Amino acid sequence: MPIASVLLAIALSTQSPIKLTNTFVKDVKATYAVSIKMDMGELMGDITFEALDEFGEVSIKSPGIKMDMGGNVVDAGTYDRKHKFDAFGLTTDLEFSQEKAVIVILCLAGYVPNKEVKLDSLFDIDEKREGYTVKGTGKMISVTEVEGKTQAKMEYNMAVKPGDDGSEGIVKFTSIIDVASGKLVSSEATLDIEGQTGKVVIKPKK
Repeated sequence: MPIASVLLAIALSTQSPIKLTNTFVKDVKATYAVSIKMDMGELMGDITFEALDEFGEVSIKSPGIKMDMGGNVVDAGTYDRKHKFDAFGLTTDLEFSQEKAVIVILCLAGYVPNKEVKLDSLFDIDEKREGYTVKGTGKMISVTEVEGKTQAKMEYNMAVKPGDDGSEGIVKFTSIIDVASGKLVSSEATLDIEGQTGKVVIKPKK
């Protein structure tokens, strides 16, 4: 059995805490296919994150965000901005608009607690950034090894509120996080924004 598998087995058997912290390696990229299906239609796009340095500056790009409203597909624009991320996987300058929802959801899905957590131990989420707040709870529900990489499956129940008078949205994520880097692998979620419900699917794209 590989050493990594042995260490993982020991950690799980003793329920040793695992630290989940978002880290940055310059020029490392990850592309995700994001889909948000709601009553009004589906918002979708391919989003690429690229670390520009080791201190949290990240380029986020999308060649085209689309909205499918009952078979009528319209262009919701492109995206090309630099953001500053922190060790929790959150950024300070999210733009909360319908067209940018795929960006917002992808950023929130990659949240990590920036501390050691144990299996099935509930922890609080209480984060305030310029322009929005995130409150709720999280829990690590499993740890597995996939192709030599240790991954944590996380459950998050989040109440997200943009600004002081924005409409609060409830998001329930099940996210897979790469333990070594603290980066998002994939995620699924349900949304409830002022009674409008939806489903989110985030998959890695080669």
